[in-house]
Amino acid sequence: MVNNHNETLNTEIDDYLERVRSGLVDANAGRVIDQDRVCEWLSTWGTAHETQPPLYTNSSTSSQLPRRAMTDL
Repeated sequence: MVNNHNETLNTEIDDYLERVRSGLVDANAGRVIDQDRVCEWLSTWGTAHETQPPLYTNSSTSSQLPRRAMTDL
């Protein structure tokens, strides 16, 4: 029974780390969503004028995350 719990936990951790790695790849490539646009979108939730979620823009001016961050995961 403990092994099943450990396997489940390990799978969840692996899945989480893969999502983090994927997010770092996107951020390093400049695929980001401006926080102000996200906040504007969230403010429409539950209203009669709810909007579609913002899409990322490829920001050529985005700063690069340290390469070490990707290899540490």
